[in-house]
Amino acid sequence: MERNANPDDADAAWETLVQGYTEPHRRYHDIGHLDHCLHALDLAATVARDPDTLELAIWFHDVVYEPGAGDNESRSADVFARVLGPSMAPASVTKTRQLILTTTHRALPDGGDERFIADIDLSSLAKPWAQFLEDSDNLRAEEPDKSEEEYCRAKARFFGGLLGRARLFNTVPFQLRYETKGRENIRRFLGLLAERGFA
Repeated sequence: MERNANPDDADAAWETLVQGYTEPHRRYHDIGHLDHCLHALDLAATVARDPDTLELAIWFHDVVYEPGAGDNESRSADVFARVLGPSMAPASVTKTRQLILTTTHRALPDGGDERFIADIDLSSLAKPWAQFLEDSDNLRAEEPDKSEEEYCRAKARFFGGLLGRARLFNTVPFQLRYETKGRENIRRFLGLLAERGFA
């Protein structure tokens, strides 16, 4: 992966990550979410094609998070490439960038480790119900400028799209551990939105 390892690059990367994930407006996309994703990586560590690159992409996948912006993932990929790209082989930079971009969840991942990073990022959907609700509240708090109707209808569309898939999760390890609980949580949450007239 590395071409010319430089301790200064590692220091710069760490500082960039700390600054990003501790921004005061973050309530969900913070150190806690990053920690959850790194723990979820354990399910993929022995079966991923390139677990080191997968982990690197996880560290950077939300380093940029501006509420309501549609390009957070691409900007996160750009930050990664700027900070660590000079010390990595070009092919590794390209691969890591693609993994980060997969976390937009706008399309089903093509395959390989893209499937794993998508599953890792969505694995919080299968948390215990109380934690799922806490995450939902924190996500809402990150977008205070949206009206309640606008936010809830967008949430209903996103969750409805996920439920419309044959599987929430793309890989067998994540399906076995998270599929049932994830679908249960989403259906339950959509029920709450429906009671309020938003789904």
